[in-house]
Amino acid sequence: MGRNSPLSPRNSAFLNQQQHPSTDLNQTNNNTGLSIRHSPSNQGKGGSTGTGAGTSSRKRVSFFMTRGSSHKRKHFTRLSLVILLVTFVITSCFFMLGLHFKQLLFLNFGEHFNDAHNFWNMIDIEDNLQDMGISKSIAFKSDGIVEDDKNSGDGSSSSTTVEKKRRVDKKKFHSARTIYDECRGIHWNEITITLPQTSIPSKKLRHGENTEIIGDGLQSRIKEIVSHVKLYTPLMESEDSSNPTVLVIPNALQPSHYNDYDRSKMMNQHENRKFDITMTTHMGVGKYTRFRILVQRWNGPVSVAVIIRSLEELDEFHTFVSNNVQSLNHVIFHYYMEFAPGLRMAYPQNRLRNLALTHIQTDYFMVNDVDILTSPLNTHDLLRDTITSHVEIHEKLNNDTFFALPMFDLHVMIPDDELIFNHPSFPETKSDAFKMNATGIISQHLATRHPRGHRAINYTKWFSILSSDDASSVSYAIQHENKFEPYVIGSKLVRHNGGKIPSFYPFYRGHGFDKYSWFAELEFAGFKLEVLRDFFTFHAKHESSYGDKNATKKLFATNTFCSRGFMKEIVKKYGKQDNELWDDWMKNVYKG
Repeated sequence: MGRNSPLSPRNSAFLNQQQHPSTDLNQTNNNTGLSIRHSPSNQGKGGSTGTGAGTSSRKRVSFFMTRGSSHKRKHFTRLSLVILLVTFVITSCFFMLGLHFKQLLFLNFGEHFNDAHNFWNMIDIEDNLQDMGISKSIAFKSDGIVEDDKNSGDGSSSSTTVEKKRRVDKKKFHSARTIYDECRGIHWNEITITLPQTSIPSKKLRHGENTEIIGDGLQSRIKEIVSHVKLYTPLMESEDSSNPTVLVIPNALQPSHYNDYDRSKMMNQHENRKFDITMTTHMGVGKYTRFRILVQRWNGPVSVAVIIRSLEELDEFHTFVSNNVQSLNHVIFHYYMEFAPGLRMAYPQNRLRNLALTHIQTDYFMVNDVDILTSPLNTHDLLRDTITSHVEIHEKLNNDTFFALPMFDLHVMIPDDELIFNHPSFPETKSDAFKMNATGIISQHLATRHPRGHRAINYTKWFSILSSDDASSVSYAIQHENKFEPYVIGSKLVRHNGGKIPSFYPFYRGHGFDKYSWFAELEFAGFKLEVLRDFFTFHAKHESSYGDKNATKKLFATNTFCSRGFMKEIVKKYGKQDNELWDDWMKNVYKG
């Protein structure tokens, strides 16, 4: 039989349907849910009558099907939107709840921590520790830090892994921020550790007695500091110089807190904080002897930022403090710790200066460097008396004036092991300075190599005012010139510039621009300069801290590039400049 034969199965079925139409009259449309009743004329293409009834019927069916499908699509679209909305709301709630839980568990740093980016910064630190095989879950809470230390990097089984939980302290918090140094392309992860200020309140100590109690209190504080530093040591030691972590511990150590006798003596001596003055300075390893001499000559409050670049240096510094407790009773130490080896030649003096200056506890301050000694002896007491007894001095300080001190180079090399605070080679009085300058033993600091650094002092005028009985000449005004960088006295209570003292530009490191950029900003901000009559400083000669000349030139070139950022900050703070000082900066920074 052929495919289209009348007796073929296909045609037989068709014929059977034509003979029994009732078997397929009631059909349900599965797409629309409509029940459609077909007549025999619906079969085939228009039926046998040729009237088009079959075609008309199909149009009606198509209309109902289209209408039903459109309605269902709209219903499905609405339903889908509702489901998506509900899903989004539920997911958001769980996300916010989870984020809130994480913040409560890990990162409640307190009011000093309000940058959301810092949250992820700290999580990255923990992840880096885990990548090194040390799982340290650090729970940051307002009431302290809980450290989980699980050493799983040695391949030992979980049954032999030592797990310990210890509460480091109850009243401290860690905060973090990311700082971008665009002139070096470095992202700094700066973590600040704030420790409670403790002392030994139990027993009154008499001078020279119970030194073992003093030692116990100091050593407990040192152990506390080390325990915090070691939380980050594996991370810091593994980093390169492109994304280093820095630890900052302000007010870390104050020896007077562990000696009741000297603390009460110091409080009585400086109880009138209104006229008290703190020296601010900074130092690294190898400067400890000179720092001790500086403190002894100053004989007053000192705020010093110490850079430490390894655990060995930390131990060396703590040994120095422990061995010189009595000499350092007036000192507050702030720690600045960076371990990245690629930055060892770039000393961050401006970050250290800002750290020391920010945390002074008196109304007045002196900006100084660790190699710069002050005269006369007991400089603090004499300066404080001058501020107290001369109303015009503290009025000018509190308004818009900084007071500069002349600086001399002492042309005598004294080894550190021979240094004492009252060495016979030191100029002790203004009369000594006058005589030693005349004989060439001392001279204006860097008068030949860097004359603009201090010549605005007007040394001729300073030497001419010898009579301390002339109250009208206790100071005299001077004009700033570019690259002027004296050591000065200032006030936290200044009213000028909205009550704000500019910070040192923090991205200068090593040689060049670091200090005189600050005095340039003082000039741009409209501050004034005067010179005090009866005080001066001198530089105790030492070997260069910057290495060979090529290293110094490289540091200077980098700082020259960094100066572009400094100049942008000046315009941002004080507006576009049109003066000789600005033109000089433009020539020096953009000369290439």
